[in-house]
Amino acid sequence: MPTRKTIASGYPFEDTYGYARAVRVGDLVFVSGTTARSPFLDGDAYVQMTGAIKIIAAALDKAGAEMRPRQHAGAGRRSHARPSPRRGRSDGRR
Repeated sequence: MPTRKTIASGYPFEDTYGYARAVRVGDLVFVSGTTARSPFLDGDAYVQMTGAIKIIAAALDKAGAEMRPRQHAGAGRRSHARPSPRRGRSDGRR
C-alpha cells in the first residue's frame, strides 16, 4: 500500500473539516483549491494568482515534488469582455 503524507495549510479548521493543502499518496500529489493569502490579497488578479502559485509551490516542496515549466495553471472566465493583458501572465504564457 502506498505511503500517505498530508501537507497542512496552517488553518485551524483543518482538523474539523479534514482539509489539507496537499496530500501525497505514493508518486501522486493532490493539491486542494488554493487562493491567495495576505499580503497578496490587496493586489490585482495577477498578484493574487502569483501568490496562490507560491503557496502551491511551497506545498509541493513539502510533499517532495516541484513545479515544472510544462505544468499549467489557468483560470476560466465566462465573459465577452476584452481580456486584461495581465490575466494569464502568471502561468508564463504571456
